[in-house]
Amino acid sequence: MRKEEYLSYIKNAVLYGRETYEQNTKKWLESFDPRGFFGYTPPGHIPVQAFLEGFMYKLTGDIEHAEWAKKGLLEMEEFKKYFPMDASVQREDYREALPITEPLFAFQPYISAYLYIKDSGVLSKQEEQSIRKSIKETVEVILHFPEWGAHNRSMLRVWGISLACAALGESVETKEWLKLCECLASETIGRWSIEDTELYVPLWLFATMEYVKIMNREEEYYRMPQTKYYFDFITNLITPNGLIPDFGDANFNSNWYIWLACLEKGASVYKCGHMKYAAQKIYEFGMSTHEKGIYSLGLAMYFVYAYMYADDGIIPKKPTGGSNELLEDLVGKKIVFRNGWEEGSTYMLFNYRDEGYYAYIPRKYLRTTIDVKAEKMHHGHSDENSVVMLTKAGNILLCDGGYRENLPNGKYRADIYHNRMVFREGIKANHIPVLEFLHDDGSYKKVFTEKIHFQRFSQLEMSRTRMYYLPLDIVWDRSIVYVLKEDMFIIIDWVKFNKEGNYMCANLWHSQIINGIYGNCYDVYYKDIHRYPNDAQPYQNKTDYSLLVQFPLEGKNIGHEPIKRCYGDNIVIYEYSNGHYKAGQSECFVTVLCPKRRDKNEIRWKRKVKVEALGEDKDYICVSAVADKDELYITVKLDLDKGLLSDEFCPQYTWESGKIEYGLITTDADFSYVWVDDTEKSVKYGLIDGSGLAFKHKSLFFTPKFSSYQLRAKKLITADHKWKAWEGETEF
Repeated sequence: MRKEEYLSYIKNAVLYGRETYEQNTKKWLESFDPRGFFGYTPPGHIPVQAFLEGFMYKLTGDIEHAEWAKKGLLEMEEFKKYFPMDASVQREDYREALPITEPLFAFQPYISAYLYIKDSGVLSKQEEQSIRKSIKETVEVILHFPEWGAHNRSMLRVWGISLACAALGESVETKEWLKLCECLASETIGRWSIEDTELYVPLWLFATMEYVKIMNREEEYYRMPQTKYYFDFITNLITPNGLIPDFGDANFNSNWYIWLACLEKGASVYKCGHMKYAAQKIYEFGMSTHEKGIYSLGLAMYFVYAYMYADDGIIPKKPTGGSNELLEDLVGKKIVFRNGWEEGSTYMLFNYRDEGYYAYIPRKYLRTTIDVKAEKMHHGHSDENSVVMLTKAGNILLCDGGYRENLPNGKYRADIYHNRMVFREGIKANHIPVLEFLHDDGSYKKVFTEKIHFQRFSQLEMSRTRMYYLPLDIVWDRSIVYVLKEDMFIIIDWVKFNKEGNYMCANLWHSQIINGIYGNCYDVYYKDIHRYPNDAQPYQNKTDYSLLVQFPLEGKNIGHEPIKRCYGDNIVIYEYSNGHYKAGQSECFVTVLCPKRRDKNEIRWKRKVKVEALGEDKDYICVSAVADKDELYITVKLDLDKGLLSDEFCPQYTWESGKIEYGLITTDADFSYVWVDDTEKSVKYGLIDGSGLAFKHKSLFFTPKFSSYQLRAKKLITADHKWKAWEGETEF
């Protein structure tokens, strides 16, 4: 993006804002609820209009802009009369005065507008004193509830208060306020965000960026590895066409313009063409969904920052990497599968982020201060081990469930609204619908997660993550195998019950319209996606592709039901087991996801993905897929402890103790694949965490043995050694 493009939009938005100024004020009067959940919320368009006018005055010197900014700044006082005295008395923070704006999001543009025009000469001394008094009173309201922790609500307050200090100048009072800002910001600067949400992480990052600028700490802040992490996170998160997946508390592509502003700053600071490219793609997709002829003041406000941050000398550079972790397995806990960055590419975002084992006290503070039982602290959903989004050539094939349908908690945060496994205690009667049985109070259940494997091979890519579901003492591993050549995902879920009981395990996948049902295979697609409640003009999805969802493992209950999800009418496709399980018993599910041309009935892999072998105790599995004359076999050791010896000596494994016969394949690896390529007359293979692999009793690979000294036995032995991963190719 070039600065002139941002400026062009800002100029048009200023004029549009003037034209609709009175109309928007009237709408506010008609809808204002003094008993609303968030208290006194005066019109938000006025401080933003004042901000834009003030910016244009600073840029051009045109006094008309300063006059318009002054009008908005002074007019905000008038709306206080609509807030009844009895409502004010009921709220402790309003006893002295009402805030001039909503304190989190509108306060900063109000102050900035004042700073832009305070030396313009349009304000009388009395008018300036009135504005300064309004700023002071709003800070005093904020002081009643200065939330803390590394999250957006805290840093938005910090940004607002520090900006107020810049506007009011140094005093005994502002020194105290800045001391509070420093205390609150110390949870953020050089720390990780405690939020897991597409909507709020950019607000947190942006507010922090503005705070360090006010405090002249930019050089220190941008040197920190935690800071650069989030700019790299954004860059690697987006889909090939610039869509930002909506994980956690978020709606479809929400706050894209804040992500954009952040990336313009990142590109300028780090001289990074990849960040500049990501900003360009985010802008292109965001503007493609923006209604023509309508100019958003909120959009224009962040375009002001993008204009100020942007460096036209940075040349956009398209990333070239493929699938990868986003960015690691301690904080990000996400994996992006992609077969390129071109617009026709396939993209999947997989999220296994839990609350995490850091920032214990801030999370405890939030949990014991605000009533949000449905979310993990903070703004995260019950979406661990969930496929958040799947796209193909810009067609959205899987997406998330939305933010919430109402305050304060909202059911869309609950586990059943995500593409994941769901667990419940009890046995469902035949006449009860699956969703009715799965529905509960929607409160967040404590879990923790970890990465087991992530490995890229030449033929396929594989991840395995684990959830410890504490409420029922269940362990759930989800393995995802992305077969690059065939653009197909094979997902294997393994569930282990650590205590005896009656349980339902449901494997849920969400869509909107069924294009066809072929036995255990559904052909589904999204026509549109609602971005918020009562969205009259939902996002219209592209029409090229649909998604095949196949359940090749026999013996499960398969079906679908309607579900209200993401503010619209959707369907949930399910596969479930329900019964009595003993402690230590396991269950297994297999799902195949395959994008296909929506207008074609020809399904290359249809009915050709099957389970070749499944252990009697469901502790290992082999899945095969056949296309033309090519054959693919993948093996997964479901129970990773299978074959381990006593811990009396190390290594606790041998080839003989660990090898599993999967039919055509023999291996002791956690994962392996064999690809019989008929075209090239070769066998391609790979393994993870194993010492050997054989196909049709022919050795493909074995690690060299090594000498291990047994400390307890005080002797040297010849032992097998497991390599982290390996792949190779041989003729057949």
